[in-house]
Amino acid sequence: MAVAAQISRKEGIRGPNLAVFITLANGVPMEEALRRADEAGLIIASNKRLSQALVGSDEWQNIRAGLACWTGTMTGYVQAGRAFRQETERISSIDNWHFIVHADPETKIRYLFPVKEEHLDKTDCILAVNHPGFELVTDGRDRIIRAAQVDLIERFPAVSGKWYLGDPKYDIPTGDKVDDSTQDARYLSRIDKRVGPAARGYYVDFRRFVLANRVSNVLGVVVEAI
Repeated sequence: MAVAAQISRKEGIRGPNLAVFITLANGVPMEEALRRADEAGLIIASNKRLSQALVGSDEWQNIRAGLACWTGTMTGYVQAGRAFRQETERISSIDNWHFIVHADPETKIRYLFPVKEEHLDKTDCILAVNHPGFELVTDGRDRIIRAAQVDLIERFPAVSGKWYLGDPKYDIPTGDKVDDSTQDARYLSRIDKRVGPAARGYYVDFRRFVLANRVSNVLGVVVEAI
C-alpha cells in the first residue's frame, strides 16, 4: 500500500462559523466522526479553530451541546525523550515506511502515523495535520494516516497535567511550563505514545484543556459552517 502518494484534497463545506454536527449526548468514536463528516462533505473544526471559540469569546455557547468533542487535528507522537527512530516500526507491506504504532486499549485496532526519514532522529516532537487534509486508510485491523502534508511541531512537552503555550498553527501545547493566568495557556493531558485527534472541552478549565485520549471514546463533533 502506498502512503507516500498525495491524497486528493477534499474541499468540504468551509465557512466562518461553527455548528454542532454530533452532540456529546449522541457521541461517537473517532473513526465514526471522520466517516460521517466525510460523507456529509463537512470539515471537522481544528484544534486552533476551537480555541478561537472557546477562549476569549462567547462563541462556544453556540456549540455547547457538542462539547466535549473531537477536533479535526490528527496527531502522532512517541514517548518523551525518545527519538522517532527508537519508537517507530517498519511495515514492509506498506512501502517500508517508519510508523508510530498505537493500539487502542479497548478495540485493539492499531493506528499508524508515518514519519518522514528526515524526522526520525528528532525527539519531543508531535506530528499534526488538519481535516480534511488526511485520510484514514483501512488495512485489516490497521488504520493508516495518509496525508499530503504533515507538520512537525517541536518541543512537545514531556509532562502531562501542566500549562503551556500553543504553537502558532495548531495551538498544540509546546515549550516550557507557563502560568495559567494568561488565556493563551493550554492545559495538556498526554499519554506516553499516541496516534489520534486532539479533543477539547474536558475537565479542569474545559475551554483551555487539550486532551489526548482513547480514539474509541465517544465524543461530540463540531464542524465549520456557513
